Amino acid sequence: MIMKKTSVAILLSVLTLLSIWGIQSCERYRSGGENSKGQQAAVGKQLPTIGYEKQNGSFVEISESDLVEFYKFLGLVTSEANISSIEVKDFVDDSTQNTYYIVYCSGTDGTLHVKISGLLEAFNGDPNTLKLVGKTCTCKSVNCTEAWGCDASLTYSGACSCSPCTGEGATCEKTSTVTSSLAMSQFFEGI
Repeated sequence: MIMKKTSVAILLSVLTLLSIWGIQSCERYRSGGENSKGQQAAVGKQLPTIGYEKQNGSFVEISESDLVEFYKFLGLVTSEANISSIEVKDFVDDSTQNTYYIVYCSGTDGTLHVKISGLLEAFNGDPNTLKLVGKTCTCKSVNCTEAWGCDASLTYSGACSCSPCTGEGATCEKTSTVTSSLAMSQFFEGI
């Protein structure tokens, strides 16, 4: 009887440790990995200035709604999409030690949950003025049981991936795009 209780106690201890490790791994994945500085926006919930660089080298600020319209134009979401959250995080590229930025958008598009990551760079070295680079990663899901399921992840090199998505009937679809600065200028100057 004592042997059984000891075995159960050891089993529960191992399961507890595995659960803690799993939660930490998921949180590390959600926050962007080991190299993420984990900052939401430059100051509180206010986003840094986001925009694009015109062909003549000047910077043009865009609004959050302009950004969402651009993603709709690219076909990443439909015109009925509801983007409910936009935040910016900064990361350090392991190979160059340069800082880069990702704008994260999430919301719904009909029955789909949508998460979009877009690469940003500091304009003229200013981390509060960020320009769109034109690389995006979009992950659309149905029935993910995890809150972090099917998260869009993008590296400086443009590698796009979606986090695992499990659940009965769960699906996760990935789309990666690269848009030229000329195409971005033409879109934003036309709105």
